[in-house]
Amino acid sequence: MNKFIEIPQLESWDGPITLMITIPSAHVYKKVRKIKETLSCFPSHVLHRLSAHVLFRSKNGCNQDVIDKLNETNNDWRYPANVARNVARMFARSKYVLISDSQFVFPEGFESRMCALARNYLTRYPKTALVVRIFEVNDTIKEMPRNKAELRELFFKGLAVEFHARYNMEAHTIPHLDQWFNKRENKQEVDINSII
Repeated sequence: MNKFIEIPQLESWDGPITLMITIPSAHVYKKVRKIKETLSCFPSHVLHRLSAHVLFRSKNGCNQDVIDKLNETNNDWRYPANVARNVARMFARSKYVLISDSQFVFPEGFESRMCALARNYLTRYPKTALVVRIFEVNDTIKEMPRNKAELRELFFKGLAVEFHARYNMEAHTIPHLDQWFNKRENKQEVDINSII
């Protein structure tokens, strides 16, 4: 839990944050107390946007049917990713939801620009998913890139790659990367690079 205090994501996201924490059932009360202590150290400007939830299996709580329904594709309770994401979505305080891992750092103004795009585009095309490019940077990088120019420089130096490119490139690649990199970043609004 201590790693959350250092996560730049909390600082880089301007909108509401739903934090879903999964813990094993053993020593629940001790772990919840530690989570509460850790959250109390967050800066106030983060806390006013944060909604934190703890997920653990209980012998007396939800029946197995509810858990199985939330977790249709993943029955591994060591880290129930699908359950955690679905529960986090249920508690989201905003109309639009961006599901993110704790390591993701967003460009400056990303939340407000994406909300404007979503309000405009999803009103006209409600059965659409807006897909966002995600990258990983080399462990030697101390300061995360916060705009496309910084990211582009790292990418072409071999210090950044598309998300999970080392593990399963086909599963996470979005077409037209060169076109996206060559298009000038608009700091006021986001536009759609391509429709797939």
